[in-house]
Amino acid sequence: MRRERILEYLRAGLRTLQKGGTLVVVAPNEVADVGDAEFFLETYVAERDACLETERGVKSRVDGVVVLNARLDEGAARLDAAADRVARFFEPGAPGARGFTAIDGTRRALVYPTGVRRATPEVVDGRYKTSVAVEFEIFEEE
Repeated sequence: MRRERILEYLRAGLRTLQKGGTLVVVAPNEVADVGDAEFFLETYVAERDACLETERGVKSRVDGVVVLNARLDEGAARLDAAADRVARFFEPGAPGARGFTAIDGTRRALVYPTGVRRATPEVVDGRYKTSVAVEFEIFEEE
């Protein structure tokens, strides 16, 4: 459940950053025809490290990752500017770092971003790509 909620949270944040036009955000295991798209985003969630269990809850960390993709002829500057914008939006103290509460039956989870990392841009499969990892801390009450 928490992976889906984190993906929804990222997607909602990315839509608030959208300046106009159509923003294509591809989730894991989602089929999308982006073959020759000028620009699109991919999102996924990755486990970061082991959990810390206490008597009253479980604290874990995951990364919500946004991969920004652009055609090579679109220019690196545009993609870097978009990645900077995404990173600034989700960094602690920014509007995208508010977090959320998820309730699953009687269990409640507090999910909040604790940091942001940018990867080094690279060319992969004929596209210019870079990623922004948003570090989330999750506290689930027992």
